[in-house]
Amino acid sequence: MLSKSYPIFSKLLPIELSTITFPVKRVFFIQDKSGAVRGNHAHYTQNQFLVCLSGEVWVELLTDEIRSIHLYPGDSCYIKPMVWDTVRFVQDSSILVFCDTEYDPSDYVTNKCLM
Repeated sequence: MLSKSYPIFSKLLPIELSTITFPVKRVFFIQDKSGAVRGNHAHYTQNQFLVCLSGEVWVELLTDEIRSIHLYPGDSCYIKPMVWDTVRFVQDSSILVFCDTEYDPSDYVTNKCLM
């Protein structure tokens, strides 16, 4: 018999793959603390579909202009190739990213001047 009671915590966040407009070849998960900054790069060929699972993140997309997208759990955004992206974790958060390519370090653009 258990001597302690534990709260039951459950969340369900369905992701319909039909909303992703490319064939998925890789999925990765990022969990980080409030104030963390991820991304700061673009991809030559890779498409990404980012889904916020928990917390709150700002996604900044840079092409000819800067576009900021505020994501809460269940919100998503599509990132095309050659779009510089920066993900700012407003609070402790987790995101799931779907990609149409396998990991390839040569696909990364890490210098904004090459954009």
